[in-house]
Amino acid sequence: MKIYLRKDLVKDLDTDALLVYIALRSMYHENEEEFYVSINSLCYRLFGNVSYTRTFKDCIVRGLSTLAERGMVVVKEEINKTEFIINAQGLFFEKCFFIGIDLEYIRMVCNINSRVDRGGLVKYLLTMVGTLCNDPYKFQDVQVRHIKGHVGFMPISYIAQESGISEPTALSYNTILEDNKIVYIYRHGHTYYDELSETIKSINNNYGLYEHKEEVLTYARGFARMQGYTLQQGDANKKRSLAAKYNAMQKGKQYSEEETKEILEYINSKE
Repeated sequence: MKIYLRKDLVKDLDTDALLVYIALRSMYHENEEEFYVSINSLCYRLFGNVSYTRTFKDCIVRGLSTLAERGMVVVKEEINKTEFIINAQGLFFEKCFFIGIDLEYIRMVCNINSRVDRGGLVKYLLTMVGTLCNDPYKFQDVQVRHIKGHVGFMPISYIAQESGISEPTALSYNTILEDNKIVYIYRHGHTYYDELSETIKSINNNYGLYEHKEEVLTYARGFARMQGYTLQQGDANKKRSLAAKYNAMQKGKQYSEEETKEILEYINSKE
């Protein structure tokens, strides 16, 4: 199920309110101004199951309260402390910029087996998806105009700023999203001379949802040809991933026998 979210609200809402907005957007029907919600039903929409914790339910309570205080949701009737009849017309849109994403990706993030801030990670993912380029002419030079909307190339500093987080947090979120096959990121590992600033700069990463991994690589190959170097497909990405996984192993994270063998072989090859 694909949902469309107002870009301004993804940026402006706090993470608790954003989660509730996403859940309500997935439940909304155009011909139904008022509808029933419960704290459990909102959690279920985000998880797709009932494995959510009491702490997560508290986030949803706070988020719904925030939306009500801001006038974006009107509680028409309070059945009890966790069940309501609401009007959520203030959250929806006619003409504005929006971000489209499949609800399954939100559920993948919410079900990550980690102590990560799920609301923060969801906001970061949506911000990243909101930077995917929809202009086919941006891809004209690399002859891959069909991949519009699937590939992004904004610097991580920009995505972090739009998400309201630090760059180190953004880097840790990238690792989590990559490890869980939610996004795919290609790191060129090359630099260029910027004549305007007279400095050496790194080429921005290319990224997209994991299901569009091949489109990301297609764009990266075309971009590499334009810049005059050969794309070492996956090599730099693989080494960084293995190094990151080794560091995680040192902190107690466990991987499959096959992955562990690959990680150790890479580390031993460097010695």
